[in-house]
Amino acid sequence: MSKESSPSLGDVVSAATFVIAVVTVWLYTVGWTYVYQYFIQFRIPLLLIDLPLQHYFVYGGLVLWKNIWISIAVSVAVFALAWTCVRFASKLGRFVLSAIVIVAILALFIMGRATGIATARSEFLHQYQNDYPAYPRVALILKKEASETIGDRLGDIAKTDCGRLVLFSAGRFFFIRPVREVPTAKPDSFVLFADQLQALRLLDEYQSCRGLMAAGSRRSTTARRLLAVLLFGLAILTGATTATASADGANRGDL
Repeated sequence: MSKESSPSLGDVVSAATFVIAVVTVWLYTVGWTYVYQYFIQFRIPLLLIDLPLQHYFVYGGLVLWKNIWISIAVSVAVFALAWTCVRFASKLGRFVLSAIVIVAILALFIMGRATGIATARSEFLHQYQNDYPAYPRVALILKKEASETIGDRLGDIAKTDCGRLVLFSAGRFFFIRPVREVPTAKPDSFVLFADQLQALRLLDEYQSCRGLMAAGSRRSTTARRLLAVLLFGLAILTGATTATASADGANRGDL
């Protein structure tokens, strides 16, 4: 029997380099997919965001962490497949081994993309159903020129502390203005350049303001109730005055 030769150092280095390259590209792809799908829910295109390259790898690792059991199961399956390929390499042949590796890599990337999309949507769902607990309210002071030109288009976030800071990237601030009475409504996003702001104050407040219509409705309801009380009091006073006058008239008639 001929003894099978063990892999050389060059073969081990080549295999390790190939695995590291695949893992690196996979983490970047999954991280990019997660970031794109998450911020597009805020109507923020990825073209407006200038994240450092390493952040995409971090987000790829975050997707793994948020799906830890799926990650473990896939890792076990990959190692089992790799062991099988090594064990039966001589019987399978180079062509079959290459086909298995290509199909396995494609499956990993397809699964990674789907997991990144599902994780991003799940995270956004948690945020907007719970009044965006990750994003603080801010108080803005616009520069005079910006206040005159775009102040009215920012709604009430330019005059109140109702804006929520989502992101700062490439000299741009991204804000949203959720409404407490409608926590599941997707709000519009506002983009301000850093040179349009004179000051920005981050508040230790993570609950959205009430809507302008709701506040006006409450004020109208309070005014109507107050008016009703006044009219009721006036009616009672008028009735009492009329009764007193009638009694006085009856007394004079008896006299």
